Amino acid sequence: MSRVIKRSKWPAVRRNLLLGVSLGLLQLLAIGEVIDFWHLHLPWWLYVGLGTLFYLLIPGLAGFLAAQKTGDDNIGVGAGCLVGAVSIFIAITAALIADAQTSLPSCVDSCPGAGFLTFFVVISEGFGGTIVTVIGSSVGESLGQQRFLARYQSGGTRDKPAD
Repeated sequence: MSRVIKRSKWPAVRRNLLLGVSLGLLQLLAIGEVIDFWHLHLPWWLYVGLGTLFYLLIPGLAGFLAAQKTGDDNIGVGAGCLVGAVSIFIAITAALIADAQTSLPSCVDSCPGAGFLTFFVVISEGFGGTIVTVIGSSVGESLGQQRFLARYQSGGTRDKPAD
């Protein structure tokens, strides 16, 4: 009689949540610079480029780690999307809190365009982060499945490849 070892999914979920929080904290550093908290005065395109790179690499890593373990289809995209969702939630929450706490010096009573600018930044962060997260996690999943199949063919794993 063969023994079936049931693996818990909680360590992988915890790892993905931790990756999402770390990606969100990296975004907080960028948001802090955009609202002139760190006083570095770097060009805006550098923040967009770094944010895109982080949203490609970190969910891609989560997708790779999930897919190379089991070889299942769409498990890497799900892991990467969890990472992206957590980080987008943290970044959007931070942007809204920063907007609520900062006041523009030229606006004493009200600023008619400030709410729209915050709304635009939040929507851009959400859509852009989601699209790049799915792309990064798809690439990571593809690489993880290739790694799983290479391990399976060399006899390094007892799991069977996903059909």
